[in-house]
Amino acid sequence: MGCLPLGATRREAGRSYHFDHNQKICSDQEIIHAWLVDLQFEEYFPLFIAAGYDLPTIGRMTPEDLTAIGIKKPNHRKRLKAEIAQLNLPDNLPEFIPGSLEEWLSLLRLEEYLPAFLDQNYQTVDDVTQLTWEDLEEFGIVKLGHQKKIMLAIKRIKDIKAGKRINSDSNRIYATQKRLFYTYHALNYGMWNFNKRNSLNCATKFRCEISFL
Repeated sequence: MGCLPLGATRREAGRSYHFDHNQKICSDQEIIHAWLVDLQFEEYFPLFIAAGYDLPTIGRMTPEDLTAIGIKKPNHRKRLKAEIAQLNLPDNLPEFIPGSLEEWLSLLRLEEYLPAFLDQNYQTVDDVTQLTWEDLEEFGIVKLGHQKKIMLAIKRIKDIKAGKRINSDSNRIYATQKRLFYTYHALNYGMWNFNKRNSLNCATKFRCEISFL
């Protein structure tokens, strides 16, 4: 059974696929996995997941970040960085200053760290603007993807306070997820045909046909 892209309605998905009514929503992990399979870098999937990276934060990875999670081959890092740039993902961070630390962490989908912040006497969103990478390590926040997301979110708070304009396109992340989703199903269809006809051409052709999404 397949899945729908995040934010999609079954009617939208049904335009290209015949889905049943019990289909689930694609998770970040499923889309990341499909993306890496498409790039023939499936072996790196556990590294991204173990480091706590989600789609928006992957969109902000540097070559140094790729090295830090364990991708050691320079040519692979170079290609991944180029592919990440093509995804054109927004950061998906709050465009306002939340009223509480709990709300802020919830918006980041990192609410499990609230006790760690409170234990260190960080009570408000203003308090966290003074945090450093080293502070997060001391808190016990060791997943590199989570550290990066928190530091990006702190920078966003500082930018808002400084009156900097936040450029946003709320539909862009869904559009990218939908494109990756179609690649995911194209690959699945291609693998099925590989088993039957020893050919993956259908997956490549299909991906081209839906690349406009």
